[in-house]
Amino acid sequence: RTMCAAYCYGPDENVVAVVKHNTVSGLSRRKSLLDAYQKADVCDHISAFGGIAGVNGMVDVELAEAMTKKEGGPDDRFLEVVVAKEFTPGALDVFKEFKNMRILCVPKVLPGLHITSVPGGLRVQEMNLGDPPNAPAWEVVTKRQPEPEELEQMRFAWKAMPFLTSNGIGVCKDYQMWCGSGQPNRIRSTRIAIEMAGEDAKGAVLASDAFMPFEDVTQAAHAAGIRAIVHTGGKTMRRKQIIAVADDLGMTIIETGIRHFSHA
Repeated sequence: RTMCAAYCYGPDENVVAVVKHNTVSGLSRRKSLLDAYQKADVCDHISAFGGIAGVNGMVDVELAEAMTKKEGGPDDRFLEVVVAKEFTPGALDVFKEFKNMRILCVPKVLPGLHITSVPGGLRVQEMNLGDPPNAPAWEVVTKRQPEPEELEQMRFAWKAMPFLTSNGIGVCKDYQMWCGSGQPNRIRSTRIAIEMAGEDAKGAVLASDAFMPFEDVTQAAHAAGIRAIVHTGGKTMRRKQIIAVADDLGMTIIETGIRHFSHA
């Protein structure tokens, strides 16, 4: 999950994902991998402690030092695992000082089978690495059209949806995403993501891999200052009411026609 959350973005994009207990706690894209790591870390710094960092590029000395920096407080940085496409010799020397840290060099993620054990056997599934090539086109179902920057943020956030455990919700702004996932209902995941974003939720977008059978997610997003939502869609009973509420609030809703429905 860590590798895929970062590696699903192009090689020319500097993306870092931080994962804790199989749940993405922060994700960011920046001009440098160092900046991307720092932004992904602060999305949920408490959860990042003892977590895993996935880097879709090369870890150099500067980034390695940032990942292991000690600041003298109870929330010092500490990672259990770092996964990256490549490491410089100097970066490996930095990590060698931390005997319990695992370093994994994975040049790329290849499509394959995902195998998990179940009582009496195995469950075998194809790996979910994002929307399939024949995925339907996104559909704007509200009166308000997304602004170009909102659309770019929604596309960035949606790429990560397969790697958020259901119900997966992401609040994204300036290519930095705060996540709410692994909750038994979508509104709780929404509230977590909005709470993690704090003031940055204003002007952000919201991506949801959870069905939205009621207006609660739309209303919570609007109250936080979010004006655009991308979600899986589906012909739910209250779909028209949800769209009507979004229109009344001057919001954009885009339906993707795809649900990843990822369970750990």
